Amino acid sequence: MSDHSNWNETNCFVEGQIRRVSRNMLIGNGLVLGILATIIFLLRIYVICFLQGPQQFNDADILDVAKGQGSGLIAYVEIHDHPLIPTGYVEESSKDGQVYSTMNYYFVAVGDKKMLVKAAKDARGDRLLGPLQFFSAKTDQQAQDAIVAKNPALRGQVLPVMLNAAAAFNVFGYVLIGVFTPIFAWCMYNIARAILQGKTNLHPVMRSLARQGDPHELAQAIDAEMAADTVLKVGKAFITQNWLLRPTAFKLIVCRLDDIVWAYHSVVNHDNVAGLAFRDGRVFGIPAYRGTVELLAQIYQRVPWIEKGWDQEKAKKWRTERSEFLAQVESRRTERRV
Repeated sequence: MSDHSNWNETNCFVEGQIRRVSRNMLIGNGLVLGILATIIFLLRIYVICFLQGPQQFNDADILDVAKGQGSGLIAYVEIHDHPLIPTGYVEESSKDGQVYSTMNYYFVAVGDKKMLVKAAKDARGDRLLGPLQFFSAKTDQQAQDAIVAKNPALRGQVLPVMLNAAAAFNVFGYVLIGVFTPIFAWCMYNIARAILQGKTNLHPVMRSLARQGDPHELAQAIDAEMAADTVLKVGKAFITQNWLLRPTAFKLIVCRLDDIVWAYHSVVNHDNVAGLAFRDGRVFGIPAYRGTVELLAQIYQRVPWIEKGWDQEKAKKWRTERSEFLAQVESRRTERRV
Protein backbone atom coordinates (compact mmCIF):
# COMPACT_ATOMS: atom_id res chain seq x y z
CA MET A 1 0.00 0.00 0.00
CA SER A 2 1.40 3.40 -0.92
CA ASP A 3 1.87 6.07 1.75
CA HIS A 4 -0.42 9.04 0.98
CA SER A 5 0.22 10.99 4.17
CA ASN A 6 2.75 13.40 2.78
CA TRP A 7 2.21 13.24 -0.98
CA ASN A 8 1.31 16.94 -1.20
CA GLU A 9 4.16 18.18 0.96
CA THR A 10 6.80 17.74 -1.70
CA ASN A 11 7.69 20.16 -4.42
CA CYS A 12 5.67 18.58 -7.25
CA PHE A 13 3.48 19.52 -10.18
CA VAL A 14 0.13 18.61 -8.64
CA GLU A 15 0.94 20.40 -5.40
CA GLY A 16 1.90 23.48 -7.40
CA GLN A 17 -1.43 23.36 -9.25
CA ILE A 18 -3.32 23.05 -5.97
CA ARG A 19 -1.51 26.08 -4.58
CA ARG A 20 -2.06 28.08 -7.77
CA VAL A 21 -5.78 27.27 -8.01
CA SER A 22 -6.22 27.93 -4.27
CA ARG A 23 -4.58 31.33 -4.62
CA ASN A 24 -6.77 32.22 -7.59
CA MET A 25 -9.88 31.06 -5.73
CA LEU A 26 -9.00 33.21 -2.73
CA ILE A 27 -8.37 36.26 -4.91
CA GLY A 28 -11.39 35.75 -7.19
CA ASN A 29 -13.89 34.99 -4.47
CA GLY A 30 -12.41 37.67 -2.23
CA LEU A 31 -13.00 40.22 -5.00
CA VAL A 32 -16.61 39.08 -5.36
CA LEU A 33 -17.14 39.39 -1.60
CA GLY A 34 -15.52 42.82 -1.75
CA ILE A 35 -17.98 43.88 -4.46
CA LEU A 36 -20.89 42.61 -2.36
CA ALA A 37 -19.56 44.48 0.67
CA THR A 38 -19.19 47.68 -1.39
CA ILE A 39 -22.77 47.41 -2.65
CA ILE A 40 -24.06 46.86 0.89
CA PHE A 41 -22.01 49.83 2.12
CA LEU A 42 -23.46 52.09 -0.56
CA LEU A 43 -26.95 50.88 0.36
CA ARG A 44 -26.24 50.84 4.09
CA ILE A 45 -29.07 53.20 5.05
CA TYR A 46 -31.60 51.10 3.18
CA VAL A 47 -30.13 47.86 4.57
CA ILE A 48 -30.29 49.17 8.15
CA CYS A 49 -33.88 50.34 7.68
CA PHE A 50 -34.83 47.01 6.11
CA LEU A 51 -33.29 45.00 8.94
CA GLN A 52 -34.79 47.21 11.66
CA GLY A 53 -38.26 47.11 10.15
CA PRO A 54 -40.74 50.00 10.40
CA GLN A 55 -40.04 52.47 13.20
CA GLN A 56 -42.91 54.05 15.11
CA PHE A 57 -42.70 57.81 14.44
CA ASN A 58 -44.76 60.58 15.99
CA ASP A 59 -44.98 64.27 15.07
CA ALA A 60 -41.99 65.19 17.23
CA ASP A 61 -39.82 62.57 15.52
CA ILE A 62 -40.81 63.79 12.06
CA LEU A 63 -40.22 67.45 12.92
CA ASP A 64 -36.84 66.56 14.43
CA VAL A 65 -35.52 64.77 11.31
CA ALA A 66 -36.98 67.53 9.10
CA LYS A 67 -34.57 70.01 10.73
CA GLY A 68 -31.63 68.21 9.19
CA GLN A 69 -30.28 68.41 5.69
CA GLY A 70 -29.68 65.63 3.27
CA SER A 71 -31.13 63.67 0.41
CA GLY A 72 -32.77 60.34 -0.03
CA LEU A 73 -33.91 57.86 2.59
CA ILE A 74 -34.14 58.79 6.26
CA ALA A 75 -36.01 55.89 7.84
CA TYR A 76 -38.65 53.24 7.26
CA VAL A 77 -41.52 54.51 9.41
CA GLU A 78 -45.04 53.81 10.55
CA ILE A 79 -47.33 56.62 11.67
CA HIS A 80 -50.87 56.41 12.96
CA ASP A 81 -53.98 58.57 13.04
CA HIS A 82 -52.99 61.20 10.50
CA PRO A 83 -56.00 62.01 8.31
CA LEU A 84 -55.12 62.42 4.65
CA ILE A 85 -55.92 65.77 3.06
CA PRO A 86 -56.19 65.52 -0.76
CA THR A 87 -54.00 67.98 -2.67
CA GLY A 88 -55.66 67.36 -6.01
CA TYR A 89 -52.32 66.38 -7.55
CA VAL A 90 -52.17 62.95 -9.20
CA GLU A 91 -49.07 61.34 -10.65
CA GLU A 92 -49.84 59.30 -13.76
CA SER A 93 -47.61 56.64 -15.29
CA SER A 94 -48.27 55.90 -18.92
CA LYS A 95 -46.92 53.90 -21.82
CA ASP A 96 -47.74 54.51 -25.46
CA GLY A 97 -50.25 57.14 -24.38
CA GLN A 98 -52.09 54.72 -22.07
CA VAL A 99 -52.18 55.41 -18.32
CA TYR A 100 -51.43 52.21 -16.39
CA SER A 101 -51.12 53.53 -12.82
CA THR A 102 -51.90 56.59 -10.74
CA MET A 103 -50.63 57.79 -7.38
CA ASN A 104 -52.24 60.53 -5.31
CA TYR A 105 -50.45 63.12 -3.24
CA TYR A 106 -51.91 64.09 0.13
CA PHE A 107 -51.03 66.32 3.05
CA VAL A 108 -51.00 65.25 6.67
CA ALA A 109 -50.74 67.69 9.55
CA VAL A 110 -47.52 67.38 11.53
CA GLY A 111 -47.62 69.90 14.38
CA ASP A 112 -48.23 73.25 12.72
CA LYS A 113 -46.66 72.04 9.46
CA LYS A 114 -47.77 69.84 6.63
CA MET A 115 -46.04 66.79 5.23
CA LEU A 116 -46.58 65.46 1.74
CA VAL A 117 -47.65 61.82 1.53
CA LYS A 118 -47.69 59.76 -1.64
CA ALA A 119 -50.28 57.00 -1.49
CA ALA A 120 -52.88 55.05 -3.42
CA LYS A 121 -56.28 56.53 -4.18
CA ASP A 122 -58.04 54.50 -1.49
CA ALA A 123 -55.38 55.02 1.20
CA ARG A 124 -56.44 55.75 4.76
CA GLY A 125 -54.63 57.78 7.38
CA ASP A 126 -55.15 55.50 10.36
CA ARG A 127 -51.91 53.63 9.52
CA LEU A 128 -49.35 54.91 7.06
CA LEU A 129 -46.27 52.81 6.33
CA GLY A 130 -43.32 53.59 4.07
CA PRO A 131 -39.94 55.27 3.63
CA LEU A 132 -39.56 58.74 5.10
CA GLN A 133 -37.25 60.65 2.81
CA PHE A 134 -35.98 64.04 1.80
CA PHE A 135 -37.27 65.28 -1.52
CA SER A 136 -34.93 63.70 -4.04
CA ALA A 137 -37.04 62.19 -6.81
CA LYS A 138 -37.76 64.67 -9.59
CA THR A 139 -41.43 63.65 -9.75
CA ASP A 140 -41.93 64.31 -6.04
CA GLN A 141 -40.29 67.72 -6.25
CA GLN A 142 -42.44 68.59 -9.25
CA ALA A 143 -45.53 67.53 -7.33
CA GLN A 144 -44.63 69.75 -4.38
CA ASP A 145 -43.85 72.72 -6.63
CA ALA A 146 -47.14 72.31 -8.49
CA ILE A 147 -49.15 72.05 -5.27
CA VAL A 148 -47.50 75.12 -3.71
CA ALA A 149 -47.83 77.09 -6.96
CA LYS A 150 -51.56 76.38 -6.95
CA ASN A 151 -51.88 77.40 -3.29
CA PRO A 152 -49.19 79.99 -2.42
CA ALA A 153 -50.39 80.10 1.20
CA LEU A 154 -48.65 76.75 1.67
CA ARG A 155 -45.24 78.27 0.96
CA GLY A 156 -43.05 77.71 3.99
CA GLN A 157 -45.57 75.34 5.55
CA VAL A 158 -44.51 72.15 3.76
CA LEU A 159 -41.82 70.06 5.43
CA PRO A 160 -38.71 69.17 3.35
CA VAL A 161 -39.46 65.48 3.98
CA MET A 162 -42.24 63.25 2.65
CA LEU A 163 -43.66 59.80 3.27
CA ASN A 164 -43.98 57.44 0.33
CA ALA A 165 -46.76 55.17 1.54
CA ALA A 166 -47.09 53.70 -1.96
CA ALA A 167 -43.58 52.20 -2.03
CA ALA A 168 -43.08 48.43 -1.77
CA PHE A 169 -40.14 49.12 0.51
CA ASN A 170 -39.28 45.54 1.52
CA VAL A 171 -39.32 44.06 -1.97
CA PHE A 172 -35.86 45.33 -2.88
CA GLY A 173 -34.48 43.95 0.38
CA TYR A 174 -35.83 40.47 -0.29
CA VAL A 175 -34.41 40.63 -3.82
CA LEU A 176 -31.01 41.53 -2.36
CA ILE A 177 -31.22 38.59 0.04
CA GLY A 178 -32.26 36.24 -2.77
CA VAL A 179 -29.36 37.35 -4.98
CA PHE A 180 -26.63 37.95 -2.41
CA THR A 181 -27.15 34.89 -0.17
CA PRO A 182 -26.27 32.18 -2.75
CA ILE A 183 -23.36 34.28 -4.07
CA PHE A 184 -22.03 34.78 -0.53
CA ALA A 185 -22.48 31.09 0.33
CA TRP A 186 -20.73 29.99 -2.89
CA CYS A 187 -17.80 32.33 -2.28
CA MET A 188 -17.38 31.13 1.32
CA TYR A 189 -17.54 27.52 0.12
CA ASN A 190 -14.81 28.22 -2.45
CA ILE A 191 -12.67 30.04 0.10
CA ALA A 192 -12.97 27.08 2.46
CA ARG A 193 -11.92 24.73 -0.36
CA ALA A 194 -8.97 26.99 -1.12
CA ILE A 195 -7.85 27.13 2.50
CA LEU A 196 -8.09 23.36 2.88
CA GLN A 197 -6.19 22.96 -0.40
CA GLY A 198 -5.63 19.27 -1.19
CA LYS A 199 -6.78 17.92 2.16
CA THR A 200 -10.21 16.98 0.75
CA ASN A 201 -11.52 15.89 -2.63
CA LEU A 202 -13.65 19.05 -2.73
CA HIS A 203 -10.72 21.03 -4.12
CA PRO A 204 -11.11 21.51 -7.92
CA VAL A 205 -7.76 19.88 -8.69
CA MET A 206 -8.53 16.92 -6.45
CA ARG A 207 -11.98 16.57 -8.00
CA SER A 208 -10.43 16.44 -11.48
CA LEU A 209 -8.11 13.67 -10.32
CA ALA A 210 -10.87 11.80 -8.48
CA ARG A 211 -12.81 11.40 -11.74
CA GLN A 212 -9.95 9.24 -13.01
CA GLY A 213 -9.37 7.13 -9.88
CA ASP A 214 -7.70 7.51 -6.50
CA PRO A 215 -6.53 11.18 -6.51
CA HIS A 216 -3.49 10.55 -4.29
CA GLU A 217 -2.17 7.71 -6.39
CA LEU A 218 -2.85 9.60 -9.61
CA ALA A 219 -1.08 12.67 -8.24
CA GLN A 220 2.01 10.61 -7.57
CA ALA A 221 1.85 9.03 -11.05
CA ILE A 222 1.41 12.41 -12.75
CA ASP A 223 4.25 13.94 -10.74
CA ALA A 224 6.52 11.08 -11.79
CA GLU A 225 5.66 11.56 -15.48
CA MET A 226 6.01 15.35 -15.24
CA ALA A 227 9.53 14.84 -13.92
CA ALA A 228 10.50 12.85 -17.01
CA ASP A 229 12.34 14.32 -19.98
CA THR A 230 9.60 13.29 -22.40
CA VAL A 231 7.07 15.89 -21.23
CA LEU A 232 5.89 18.08 -24.09
CA LYS A 233 4.48 21.56 -23.45
CA VAL A 234 2.10 22.94 -26.08
CA GLY A 235 0.90 26.39 -25.17
CA LYS A 236 -0.35 26.00 -21.61
CA ALA A 237 -1.00 22.28 -21.95
CA PHE A 238 1.34 19.45 -20.95
CA ILE A 239 1.45 16.03 -22.60
CA THR A 240 3.16 13.22 -20.70
CA GLN A 241 3.38 9.54 -21.51
CA ASN A 242 -0.19 8.87 -20.34
CA TRP A 243 -1.76 12.23 -19.55
CA LEU A 244 -2.94 15.46 -21.10
CA LEU A 245 -2.90 18.24 -18.49
CA ARG A 246 -4.20 21.77 -19.00
CA PRO A 247 -4.08 24.22 -16.09
CA THR A 248 -6.84 26.85 -16.13
CA ALA A 249 -7.51 29.71 -13.75
CA PHE A 250 -9.62 27.71 -11.29
CA LYS A 251 -8.89 24.05 -12.02
CA LEU A 252 -6.62 21.53 -13.67
CA ILE A 253 -8.03 19.65 -16.65
CA VAL A 254 -6.82 16.06 -16.36
CA CYS A 255 -7.30 13.71 -19.32
CA ARG A 256 -6.02 10.17 -19.60
CA LEU A 257 -4.78 9.86 -23.21
CA ASP A 258 -5.98 6.28 -23.42
CA ASP A 259 -9.58 7.37 -22.70
CA ILE A 260 -9.78 9.75 -25.67
CA VAL A 261 -11.82 8.40 -28.58
CA TRP A 262 -12.24 11.51 -30.72
CA ALA A 263 -10.25 14.71 -31.07
CA TYR A 264 -10.97 17.65 -33.36
CA HIS A 265 -10.37 21.36 -33.90
CA SER A 266 -13.21 23.63 -32.81
CA VAL A 267 -13.80 27.37 -32.48
CA VAL A 268 -15.66 28.55 -29.36
CA ASN A 269 -16.30 32.26 -28.83
CA HIS A 270 -13.72 33.05 -31.53
CA ASP A 271 -11.05 31.01 -29.68
CA ASN A 272 -9.34 27.88 -30.98
CA VAL A 273 -10.18 24.85 -28.88
CA ALA A 274 -9.17 21.20 -28.99
CA GLY A 275 -12.43 19.26 -28.70
CA LEU A 276 -12.08 15.90 -26.97
CA ALA A 277 -14.61 13.08 -26.58
CA PHE A 278 -14.06 10.26 -24.07
CA ARG A 279 -15.21 6.67 -23.60
CA ASP A 280 -17.58 7.64 -20.78
CA GLY A 281 -19.44 10.09 -23.05
CA ARG A 282 -17.83 13.28 -21.76
CA VAL A 283 -17.06 15.95 -24.35
CA PHE A 284 -15.26 19.16 -23.56
CA GLY A 285 -12.89 21.62 -25.12
CA ILE A 286 -9.35 22.39 -24.06
CA PRO A 287 -8.37 25.96 -24.93
CA ALA A 288 -5.05 25.89 -26.75
CA TYR A 289 -5.41 29.03 -28.89
CA ARG A 290 -2.51 29.20 -31.35
CA GLY A 291 -1.21 25.82 -30.21
CA THR A 292 -4.42 23.92 -31.01
CA VAL A 293 -3.09 22.36 -34.23
CA GLU A 294 0.15 21.26 -32.58
CA LEU A 295 -1.71 19.90 -29.55
CA LEU A 296 -4.02 17.82 -31.73
CA ALA A 297 -1.06 16.56 -33.76
CA GLN A 298 0.61 15.33 -30.57
CA ILE A 299 -2.60 13.64 -29.41
CA TYR A 300 -2.98 11.93 -32.82
CA GLN A 301 0.61 10.74 -32.58
CA ARG A 302 0.19 9.24 -29.08
CA VAL A 303 -3.26 7.71 -29.61
CA PRO A 304 -3.38 7.19 -33.40
CA TRP A 305 -6.46 4.93 -33.32
CA ILE A 306 -8.92 7.68 -32.32
CA GLU A 307 -11.31 9.51 -34.65
CA LYS A 308 -9.67 12.62 -36.05
CA GLY A 309 -11.31 15.87 -37.10
CA TRP A 310 -14.93 16.97 -36.99
CA ASP A 311 -17.63 16.57 -39.58
CA GLN A 312 -21.41 16.22 -39.60
CA GLU A 313 -21.33 12.45 -40.08
CA LYS A 314 -19.02 11.83 -37.09
CA ALA A 315 -21.04 14.19 -34.91
CA LYS A 316 -24.28 12.42 -35.80
CA LYS A 317 -22.76 9.01 -35.20
CA TRP A 318 -21.47 10.15 -31.79
CA ARG A 319 -24.99 11.27 -30.84
CA THR A 320 -27.05 8.42 -32.27
CA GLU A 321 -24.73 5.40 -32.66
CA ARG A 322 -22.21 5.87 -29.89
CA SER A 323 -21.73 2.15 -29.22
CA GLU A 324 -20.69 1.59 -32.83
CA PHE A 325 -18.51 4.72 -32.72
CA LEU A 326 -16.67 3.38 -29.65
CA ALA A 327 -16.45 -0.13 -31.10
CA GLN A 328 -14.70 1.14 -34.24
CA VAL A 329 -12.19 3.09 -32.16
CA GLU A 330 -11.57 0.06 -29.94
CA SER A 331 -11.10 -2.15 -33.00
CA ARG A 332 -8.42 0.16 -34.41
CA ARG A 333 -6.80 0.33 -31.00
CA THR A 334 -6.63 -3.46 -30.77
CA GLU A 335 -5.17 -3.76 -34.26
CA ARG A 336 -2.47 -1.24 -33.44
CA ARG A 337 -1.46 -3.03 -30.28
CA VAL A 338 -1.40 -6.57 -31.71
